[in-house]
Amino acid sequence: MALQTSKIQTYDSGTHFPGVLEGHYFNSPCFLQTKPYTVTGWYSKQEGGELHIWFYQQGQQAISGYGATFGGIDVSANTVGYLPDFLNVVIGRLAKQGVKELIIKNYPQYWPGTSQIHQVILARGFKVQSTEVNQHIAVSDKPFTMIAAKNELKKINQCYRQGFVFELATLEELPEIYALVVDTRRRKNYKVSMSFEELKRSITLCPAHYKLFVVKHRNRIIAASVSVVVHTRVLYNFYHADDAAYRNYSPVAFLVAHIYDYAQSNGFSILDLGVSSINGVLNNGLARFKKNLGAINTDKLTYKLTL
Repeated sequence: MALQTSKIQTYDSGTHFPGVLEGHYFNSPCFLQTKPYTVTGWYSKQEGGELHIWFYQQGQQAISGYGATFGGIDVSANTVGYLPDFLNVVIGRLAKQGVKELIIKNYPQYWPGTSQIHQVILARGFKVQSTEVNQHIAVSDKPFTMIAAKNELKKINQCYRQGFVFELATLEELPEIYALVVDTRRRKNYKVSMSFEELKRSITLCPAHYKLFVVKHRNRIIAASVSVVVHTRVLYNFYHADDAAYRNYSPVAFLVAHIYDYAQSNGFSILDLGVSSINGVLNNGLARFKKNLGAINTDKLTYKLTL
């Protein structure tokens, strides 16, 4: 398949965005326009579909997925054959801008076509810089009771007996949700990747891509999730949190069970629970908890190319 280089558009996030029909949220105009930095992207509409990637340039380094959960290359199913030439053109143009190192933070390998994309990236000379363990639940017509472990189902039933209630929250409840996220991550010695103002701005500018889920007990929020609609079929659990006073009841399991039901009712096929490793080191307790909720492991790779 011969790529028509004349059909490759270069755009700047501050000036113009082409339409990307089959992309994911973190590569979208809406997401990039919430950020204080400018990126340069390349987009091509070829016979049969599209290709798209963007990079943030920091000195001599260019990063796809900077400030995002992941970036990577959006490729329509019928245009994978154009990918080697497309990648060569993008790399050549970045090299002319003085870039010496390229980083691609790729999406988890549950994404369609990742095996083919992986082979193309490696063939171009990229090396795998890091491998994280991502975990997701495959959403099907099976009820949650058929995919979760018995011990988690017991905890969920206990939550029902305590009178816990699941709700889709409003933006007005974001301060309380965010405070719970901060408290939870501090207990685990994790940083919060977004400030309250950044998160509120993202939700305000891209409301269709964010869902706020909460578990309440007597009108008190005791567990919460900030979830992101990454794609029409992928719902991503970006932040989850729980009240330390309620941890013995495992309200997060109750929360995930209901988010699964929501995903099932709204046409999602993937409920992404996020990575369970940091710098390649697995958090065994977290991974086991997600597995008990029915999660499947997939790799989430970051690639590096030195020019």
